[in-house]
Amino acid sequence: MKKTAHRARRSGAAPRSGHGVRPPRSPFRSRTSYETLPKGSVELEQYADYTPLKLQNPVGASVLYGASQFQTEFEYGITDRLELGLYVTIRAPRPTPSRTSRR
Repeated sequence: MKKTAHRARRSGAAPRSGHGVRPPRSPFRSRTSYETLPKGSVELEQYADYTPLKLQNPVGASVLYGASQFQTEFEYGITDRLELGLYVTIRAPRPTPSRTSRR
């Protein structure tokens, strides 16, 4: 292939390519669709997440702690193809050794 391209450049002709050979498909050529809200529509979603954790207090004893997180999502359809999304997340602070109970 290199020799053919080199000869073609010398003679001024276009380099040969195999018939039926296609260039590799680019991963960026695919299209993805995303459903948006119609213009003027509003959507509100709330999520709650609870994760039990096992922590150790300063004495070395295991303490169970429930880590919770709450998220509110507000979406507004600016146009039929554009929407605004605002997210608010509230999470309880993780206890430090001074705030854990000593049992």
